[in-house]
Amino acid sequence: MLKRKNPEKVEIEKIDFEDRFFTATYPLEYQRLKESIARVGLIQPVIVRKQEKAEKYQVVCGFRRALACRESDFERIEALVYPEAELSEWDGFLLALFENLAHRDFNEIEKSMVLSKLHYQFGLDPSRIIEEYLPLLGLEAGEAVFRQYLPLIDLDEEIKEYIVRKKLPVRVSSRLLALSPEDRRASFRLISRLNLGVNRIVEFLTYLEEASRRDEIPVRELLGDQQIEAMLGDEKLTRSKKIELIRKILRRKRYPQLTELEAQVEEKLKELHLPPELKLSPPPYFEGDELKVEFGFRDPKELKRMADRLLKISSSPGLKEILKII
Repeated sequence: MLKRKNPEKVEIEKIDFEDRFFTATYPLEYQRLKESIARVGLIQPVIVRKQEKAEKYQVVCGFRRALACRESDFERIEALVYPEAELSEWDGFLLALFENLAHRDFNEIEKSMVLSKLHYQFGLDPSRIIEEYLPLLGLEAGEAVFRQYLPLIDLDEEIKEYIVRKKLPVRVSSRLLALSPEDRRASFRLISRLNLGVNRIVEFLTYLEEASRRDEIPVRELLGDQQIEAMLGDEKLTRSKKIELIRKILRRKRYPQLTELEAQVEEKLKELHLPPELKLSPPPYFEGDELKVEFGFRDPKELKRMADRLLKISSSPGLKEILKII
């Protein structure tokens, strides 16, 4: 058990801010903390580890607090100082880990950071990490989970920031990781420009991946479509309209024959001039040869009007053409 230390003043310039050995915080945003420190000062001392040879201090706990103090032009900071001989790297890491777990949940990237440090910095066997540390991070103790989370730390910074900001689940992050770096960047460019949420990201990536495998075309080339670029740059279109239109393009790339059939049927349905309360629908994915009829009515008179309209439609050439298509 660590010996309790009394706080002492440490010169900010002697803190090694390049050394993030113990840090598992992402992103290192500290503006609100800086504002708080400016108002009330540093309430809780940081914990540092003194490196005798380098005459520098490693931050064990409180990296963001130390950064905020530096950016607030503090010359000294209150800290609990442990010499290397009293605090090993492993004990320092555990101290930082449990200090954080005591007052907050880790986001997906921070979980990856912890697992990466355990595996690569300290050389722990995966089975031990899975059994002991995944549950601590609120994760299921399984090898598949470990393998999903471990590489997240290697994603580009802008992607990691988006994952944290949008609170994307690991199943989405893993889809991005499975792409080549070039395809990943192209996909993320679309995702971030449209500010897509989880469901749309999954849908768009599914269309792209499946079309890419089928046609042996890189995802980045599929996204190089001039129509997509034009829509992304069109300031007259709302975000929701851009998403709707680009979704149709990607779906058409994945299901070219299906979307062509849908377009033909949609055109023929327009020619029937159906009232808003009457709807004719082809079978899903055109798997079948029956049209579905839906309509609403409030009284017998409206029902008779719908029946008369359906009887009229039944003999129209347009309906026969739709039935031929499906």
